[in-house]
Amino acid sequence: MLWLDYYWHKVLRRPYTLAKRIDKGRGQPVVFLHGIASSGESWRPVADLLDENQYRTIVFDLLGFGESPQPDWLQYSVEDHAKAVLATLRRLRIRRPVILVGHSMGSLVAAHIALKYPRRVKHLVLYQMPVYSAIPRLDVKDFRRQAYLSTFRYFAEHPKATLWYAKILGRAASKVAGFVLDERTWQPFELSLRNTIMQQESLKNLRALRMPTDVVYGRYDFLVLKKNLQHFFRPSKYLRFYEINEIHRVSTRAGQLIHELIIQNPKKRESLHVKHARLVEMIDIQKLSEKNPTAQPPNRRLFGLFGLLALSIFAICVVVASTGTVSDWERSVFDTINGWQAPDFVTTIGRIASDAVWTVVFMVAILFLFKKYFWVAWRLAVPGVLAYGTVFIVEHVVGRARPEILLPADTVVRATQNGMGFPSGHMATITAVIVTLWLYVSWRWRIVGVIIMLLVAWSRVYLGVHFPLDIIGGFAVGVGVVCALNFLPVSVRKKFKLA
Repeated sequence: MLWLDYYWHKVLRRPYTLAKRIDKGRGQPVVFLHGIASSGESWRPVADLLDENQYRTIVFDLLGFGESPQPDWLQYSVEDHAKAVLATLRRLRIRRPVILVGHSMGSLVAAHIALKYPRRVKHLVLYQMPVYSAIPRLDVKDFRRQAYLSTFRYFAEHPKATLWYAKILGRAASKVAGFVLDERTWQPFELSLRNTIMQQESLKNLRALRMPTDVVYGRYDFLVLKKNLQHFFRPSKYLRFYEINEIHRVSTRAGQLIHELIIQNPKKRESLHVKHARLVEMIDIQKLSEKNPTAQPPNRRLFGLFGLLALSIFAICVVVASTGTVSDWERSVFDTINGWQAPDFVTTIGRIASDAVWTVVFMVAILFLFKKYFWVAWRLAVPGVLAYGTVFIVEHVVGRARPEILLPADTVVRATQNGMGFPSGHMATITAVIVTLWLYVSWRWRIVGVIIMLLVAWSRVYLGVHFPLDIIGGFAVGVGVVCALNFLPVSVRKKFKLA
């Protein structure tokens, strides 16, 4: 009777009730809410651990997913999801406060319920909560946040492409993150993505929570902005942050941690010591507001020192390379790396690493297409172009050839590139971009950048297109260009949109 369903739910605004995936045990109710495009089955690793004599484990399929109703007129906002959860709890005659556990989008719904109906929640566990709201009080670099929102917007606006990706990656996504998307669940997915994940106005009051709250995020979960998440909570006796060695999924490992969080005594609030997880100290938002590190100008003296060091190294390399010969140490290092008889997959890795610079150039070029990221792309492109331009000039001035020309025939393996060899344009460009990003990223990403530079340096010698001295010279050019740009007066940097 579709007309009755329409009248009852749309006209009279009566919330839907959800399908139960699991309902077992007796005692303290524990309610689990799953993530977007998933089902309550993803919570099975945790639900099976709870003692049925002490806890009543309840797992729902959220509105639009699994076996729950999928009305085509609903907006699937966080309020819609929350009302459906509360209506189902009333239908089950659960009147006592519950332990509410949410994963991903389910954690957004759980937090909304805890904020709006605090008497209904005894203990809150938020696992891998995707907080993408802006932080107006802090000058925080939000490139990743804007990139995610742009990606989500693309998914929502291109159903055919998204469903095609979901079909191709469906089996892997289901195993890794419990992600299931098809034509039947497309509309709930698209609207939940727009109105629950991308619209997060209700999260601004998270600092007002006064029930025991445990926030857990995965160390390798790229969908969770960890600092962004912590900014919306107030350090208090009610709150604990945990980091677990996990990606964006509910695994057996995560289930063990969440189980421990559920069964702990909320009054004692002792920090847990669980394998693969650690307690994280909260960020003090007041101190960050006062410090505001991103507003500090670059240290010109430090950049000048490193610039002089890079210039000195480059000058020595130019003098040595101008002779047109190859020294014994350089020939020895080259033969060791280039002469390595490695398996085919190592050569494939070498070629991919060698082309990493073109991947970076392509990504920067793509950023120019978006108005929001134009000046980000500009600040990356300027040092990269200057570094490559410097290399182009020096190559024709010094005129040292590549290994396949300077060394005897049949001694160079895998050499396929023509032109001058000193210095390396690949190395100079990738160094300039990564050193520019160095000022704006955390140490984890800095380490990744160093690894990329080392791989590029190794690959150019391994493929036989550069000598070690070419690599050192290219590195010095990249560092020198970035230092020179940052050594400029602030007024000049602002005039050319470099600051």
